Amino acid sequence: MIIINNRIDEFKIGEKDVVFIDFSNYTHEEEFKTLIELFKPIIRKYPHNSIYTITSMEGVELNSKSHDLISEAAEHNRPYVKFGVVYGVEGVKKILAKTITIVSGRTNLEYLSSKEEAIDYLTNLKES
Repeated sequence: MIIINNRIDEFKIGEKDVVFIDFSNYTHEEEFKTLIELFKPIIRKYPHNSIYTITSMEGVELNSKSHDLISEAAEHNRPYVKFGVVYGVEGVKKILAKTITIVSGRTNLEYLSSKEEAIDYLTNLKES
């Protein structure tokens, strides 16, 4: 298990390798950039289509720059991620998040309300 600044964590749910990425309460472009640069090498160390992600977006203030950064990060992660869960997106943020999904071409994402729901979802997700 690797924990970086309490914002990135690696763990297993059953046989599934999971990377947790915590953007919660980020409001500035530099925060997003720093975290993205920290998790990219972690994501890249996994084989394509092999990992699961849980991403917290609780309390995040999205603007056009942060939206673009997260879109680029989602595109970077796409080849490696078998399935991802994002939580903490409500209202307008949920619409922006779904836009990121469409732009990145990711069809393997689910939007839920909490980390507990995300873990439960991945626990019960059948391997394909």
